[in-house]
Amino acid sequence: MRKTAKDVIAEVAAKYGKSPADILTKSRTYLVAHPRQEAMFEVYLQCPHLSYLRIARAFGGMDHTTIIWGVKKHCERLGISYQSIRRDDPWHRATTQRNSRIGFVPASPADFRTMVRL
Repeated sequence: MRKTAKDVIAEVAAKYGKSPADILTKSRTYLVAHPRQEAMFEVYLQCPHLSYLRIARAFGGMDHTTIIWGVKKHCERLGISYQSIRRDDPWHRATTQRNSRIGFVPASPADFRTMVRL
């Protein structure tokens, strides 16, 4: 059975002695922001079936760029590269290989859709 974002958020909250509701607040204090960023990181790693947008919705309707920022900040704290944890699924690998083969870098969603049809 796949893990859900709620399960992972609850695990991280318990690790820090907080409730999941504390993690999901809009507070920017260090005592809440760092566990929240770790939760974002863990959800990203443990729930590969969730996109950034879905992860953002699980965190109370945040913007997906906030999730990317949180994951990157936690990577910095761990001393690892964000690029090293990027999802390397078959679709991503095939898309990257096709892009490099045809020399196509999508500049817009319309360009991306064109590339997918190639």
